[in-house]
Amino acid sequence: MRILVISSRYPSPKSHGDQSILFSHLQYLGERHKITLVTPDRAPSPQLAGTVAQLAQVRIIDVGRHSRALSAIGAVLRGQPAQVGWMMPSRTWRQAKAVARRADVALIITSRSIRSALPVPTVLNHVDALSFNMARRARGPEALPIRLFARFEAWRMRAWERRLARHLVAQLGTSREVADMLPQTPRAHILPPSYPHAVHDDPPGHERDIDLILTGDMRYPPN
Repeated sequence: MRILVISSRYPSPKSHGDQSILFSHLQYLGERHKITLVTPDRAPSPQLAGTVAQLAQVRIIDVGRHSRALSAIGAVLRGQPAQVGWMMPSRTWRQAKAVARRADVALIITSRSIRSALPVPTVLNHVDALSFNMARRARGPEALPIRLFARFEAWRMRAWERRLARHLVAQLGTSREVADMLPQTPRAHILPPSYPHAVHDDPPGHERDIDLILTGDMRYPPN
C-alpha cells in the first residue's frame, strides 16, 4: 500500500510527543508499505535524516518565517486556526495534495497538519485534542496577550476539529480522555504512546521505588 504521511514536524524518537509517535508509525508501517513523508520541517541532524530515509521517502517543503507568517494570516482569514497556517504553510500543503493523488491512504499527524480535504481516504492522529490544550493554556500563567490568543485559538481549533471530521475515515488519539474530547464521528480510536525498548532488570539485592519516569517539555504549559 502507498501511504502518504503528512506532518508539520520532523519525526524523531527523542523529541515532542507527536514527533515520537510519528517516528513509531514510520517504523511499523515502513516494514509493510511504501511510505512518503511530506513535511515543512528539517531533520535536526544528518544521523536522524539517514535513519528516517530508510523508513520513508521524505519530501521537505521548507519555507521561511515570513512565508509562515503570511500563511498563518491567510488561515485566520479563511476561518482556520492560525497555528494551522504557521505549522503547515500553504506551499507545503499544495505539494502534499499533489502527492496524495498517487497514494492509497493518507495519515495526518495532528490537526494542525491538514489544511483541507484530500483526494484519498484520510486518517487523522490528533495525538492530543489541541482545542483542549489551547483552552487550558488560556487559563495558564502566561502573559495576558498569549492567554487571549490561546482562547481565540481554542475556539477556532474546536470548530476546526469538527470541520475536519467530515473528511476523515478514522481518528486516533492517545487516551480515552482525548478521544472523548474529539468529534464522535468518525469514531476516535485510542492508540497510546509506546516504549519499544527492553526494561532494565535490577541488579541482585537492589530494590527500586520508581518503575517509570515520564517527562516532557516544561516550557509547554499543559505539561
